[in-house]
Amino acid sequence: MAKTKSRTDGQVHEHMDTLAGNGGLTARNADKHWLYEKSVQNVACEVVFIDRVFRKEFGRKPSFIREDFCGTALLCSEWAARRRGNSALGVDFDGPTLDWGRVNNLAPLGEAA
Repeated sequence: MAKTKSRTDGQVHEHMDTLAGNGGLTARNADKHWLYEKSVQNVACEVVFIDRVFRKEFGRKPSFIREDFCGTALLCSEWAARRRGNSALGVDFDGPTLDWGRVNNLAPLGEAA
């Protein structure tokens, strides 16, 4: 796959969804982080699963998660946006991937991030 530059305007999800929807998505113009999120992660289901298992085990809703190897912090972002009072700690060593996540997943949350 050709190396592509990540967008830095925080709109990569919308841009890639548009390209994919109109048949214009190619290996040359695809964003690797967006592709990873779409093909590997289903954070909405993960959050529901975490809520269900934690509630069954401890009798209450969880309010904090730690995401090791968080990459783009998509799960952390979904968690923080899901409920007032939720917080998350994302841990990863890859600076460029974390930067991408800050711009494209955390920044759109505003104060919730």
